Amino acid sequence: MNQLDLLLKNSLAALTAGYNDSTAEISAESVTFASVAFFRESSWKPCSWYRNAREHGRASHPGLSVSKTRNQIAFGSSSLEGRDPDTTLFVSPKDCSILGRKTAFLLQYSAPLNIYDVDFSRTAIADISPWLKNELERKLAGV
Repeated sequence: MNQLDLLLKNSLAALTAGYNDSTAEISAESVTFASVAFFRESSWKPCSWYRNAREHGRASHPGLSVSKTRNQIAFGSSSLEGRDPDTTLFVSPKDCSILGRKTAFLLQYSAPLNIYDVDFSRTAIADISPWLKNELERKLAGV
């Protein structure tokens, strides 16, 4: 089975089962823990907490993999002010090569996304720095 077949299979399964924010088990299609990628905006839209981006024409939005055992991607925002430091991981471009500006990853807002939701036309997948990975684990223990 090639990647296109897997994508079609996953899309059909999601359509027949109905989308929800529940967890999805880790698989070969999962994004590695503590990795960042840009995910298609359409992947975030089914989430109950999602609000449309202010910028028109946005095709993708940053996400951070926050689980070692399931597909859970935390939503990233360039809006930094007023964020709770206990439930937000701030990542700068020096800590992750694909980010163009400092990003707040909101650990309490996540979706069960995988590699088929990544906008590969924009970026690849990149890891955060080892120091931030440790900080992420610490914050996840408290969320």
